[in-house]
Amino acid sequence: MIWTSLALLFLASSGDAWRSDYIRSIHPRSKTHWGSWGTIDWCPFGYYAYGFRLKVESFQGGYKDDTALNGIILHCKKGRGDTGHQTHIHSSVERWGSWGHSKFCPRRLFLTGVEIKSESHQGSGDDTAANNFKFTCNHRYWRPLIGDGSRWGSWNKHPVACPPKSAICGIRTRVESWQGTKVDDTALNEAIFYCCRK
Repeated sequence: MIWTSLALLFLASSGDAWRSDYIRSIHPRSKTHWGSWGTIDWCPFGYYAYGFRLKVESFQGGYKDDTALNGIILHCKKGRGDTGHQTHIHSSVERWGSWGHSKFCPRRLFLTGVEIKSESHQGSGDDTAANNFKFTCNHRYWRPLIGDGSRWGSWNKHPVACPPKSAICGIRTRVESWQGTKVDDTALNEAIFYCCRK
């Protein structure tokens, strides 16, 4: 209870509104931390994330700059599984790439866990930072939803999950903006997801 109160105080001081049923955040470990944090975006009250969609720049070839993952959208629906009322949310997104196919949990399930695929700093080589996300739907459903991300990097092998009887309801992304024509661009680097009681 004390931790939740402190978390809500932090959210309030950061200028972002919050949901009254918010209980904690989950932050999959990324290998890079470039860029700035965007604002938190929340599913409407009573809605939870049940799917996602990635914005990815394909391999550019030669000596061109690859940014890989540029953005993520979460699809939200009502907690009782009403498929007639849906919406989507996102935090910061960069300019490169295109939106891929949406991935959805089976009926009546919601996103509860997440893992990130990212590439560490490449030194003088081309940095791509975050490359893909993998989500789990509820705690008893074993089959993960894997995004249409890029090939570089590796899964962090430390998936994080919402507490029981909660699901992902918000998102905040850390994105590096355009660095100029002679500097390496990485776009999306990491993300924080927020869990709400169901």
